[in-house]
Amino acid sequence: MRLVQQIAQLIARVAGLRQQGRNEEAVKEIDTLCLQTAGLPLSRIRQSSPESLASFLETGGALRYDRAITLAELLQQDAELSEIAARPAEALVSRLHAFCLLADSVHVLPAQEQAEYRQKVNALAEQLQSVAAHPYAGAKLREYAARRDAAGTETLG
Repeated sequence: MRLVQQIAQLIARVAGLRQQGRNEEAVKEIDTLCLQTAGLPLSRIRQSSPESLASFLETGGALRYDRAITLAELLQQDAELSEIAARPAEALVSRLHAFCLLADSVHVLPAQEQAEYRQKVNALAEQLQSVAAHPYAGAKLREYAARRDAAGTETLG
């Protein structure tokens, strides 16, 4: 639960700014948190391919999964803010990154956290059906669906 609590605190700061209508400040906060979490600013993350972002995070060793999940949560917040700002392409990129990061990381979480994050991955997968033709995105969506179908439940291993 430690990771979930840490992420909740980060997201609460961003959500608080959003609720106050301070969306530009919320995006700046996300940018700062991305830099602290992943060592990359939000603009660089958006410009990176999901493959290169995953490779970059792998250099973090044991912390790579914590960093990936935290970054995925921040990117989901960024997607919502991008939609509010009428920037659907940025929202799509942020959701794609969040999906790929979570799909690659959810299996290392404790069972209770896995259940919560599988719901998020499933929701992101649904939102990303429009990019299923993209080679990497489509492969990730199919890989995740195959693991989910093979397990026969929401609790994949």
